[in-house]
Amino acid sequence: MPSQDYKFKRFWYPTSVNLKYACGGYLCNPEEKWGHIYNPDLVAFDGISEKPCLVLLGEAGMGKTTAAEQAYSQISQKLSGSEDVCLWFKLINYDSDKDLCDAIFRNETFQAWCRGKHKLYLFLDSLDEGLLSIKKLVIILKREIEKLPCDRLYFRITCRTADWKDGLEKKLKEKWGEANVGVYQLAPLLRENVIEEANKRGINSDNFLQEVFSKNAIPLATKPITLKFLLGIYQNGRFPSSQKDLYEEGCLQMCEEVNPDRRDSDNIGSLCAKKRLIIASRIAALLLFSDKSDKSAKSAIWINPEYGDMPQTDIAIRDVCLGRENIDQQEFFFDENCIKK
Repeated sequence: MPSQDYKFKRFWYPTSVNLKYACGGYLCNPEEKWGHIYNPDLVAFDGISEKPCLVLLGEAGMGKTTAAEQAYSQISQKLSGSEDVCLWFKLINYDSDKDLCDAIFRNETFQAWCRGKHKLYLFLDSLDEGLLSIKKLVIILKREIEKLPCDRLYFRITCRTADWKDGLEKKLKEKWGEANVGVYQLAPLLRENVIEEANKRGINSDNFLQEVFSKNAIPLATKPITLKFLLGIYQNGRFPSSQKDLYEEGCLQMCEEVNPDRRDSDNIGSLCAKKRLIIASRIAALLLFSDKSDKSAKSAIWINPEYGDMPQTDIAIRDVCLGRENIDQQEFFFDENCIKK
């Protein structure tokens, strides 16, 4: 996917934390002098690598697989010469319970670890993709995790933020203890990352940053998928004349399925990019303009059954499923399935 092009050092932050932006709208580098003051919880993988259990989340196109691969390589190099081992598995590669368990949990290296006394660093990439072919994947993982000796297992799993399963998180916390489980989100790119990529393409980075700033397009520049889009259209001319047109094109790009594994397996979803953009626009408008009492808290669309436990700041999915929209002179209705997709 596009994010694979970018090998920058990335940073992670707890999902419970709201990031603070400075530096003209960019994140301050937490490793530079005073940078950590803005976001003390923003850390490189080094800062969380000894946590026994890590959930590594990120939006589509943010580069979480690339960042996790870098972490895997880092750990593998660190373990070189020791008895401890590091394994990487891509969950989309398996079509059944048996295939998955044979490849991972009956793997010779894995079985040797079960019999031994050394440590295992286990990376499972893209839970969201694995769920496309194995619908009961979460149940399988919960079952297998229950059998494992957690005192010697360093478990890491990546997933798209919207597809992460609370039930699996609960099982991980039961197994390792809440203090030993970290749920982290991949942070946006830094200003220096944008400069570096512009320079690689032979683009005057000062002029590019000024154009991005003048169009208020920094949120697009700090995501790998839309940074590639911005650099491409800038390299071939200039940005669209209006901020509205630029954001519409950029948001439409984010609504495209860019993951090559999903595209190759024809798992791009039933909604076209234009429909996704319309649905996302409605959700954004509701979250922005809804009359909620606590504006300091994060708001979301509540997709779980309603048992009186919905946070006051959330909006019930039924309240989004009202009316219809037009796209290319055709009407489509909002329902729960299209909202969840």
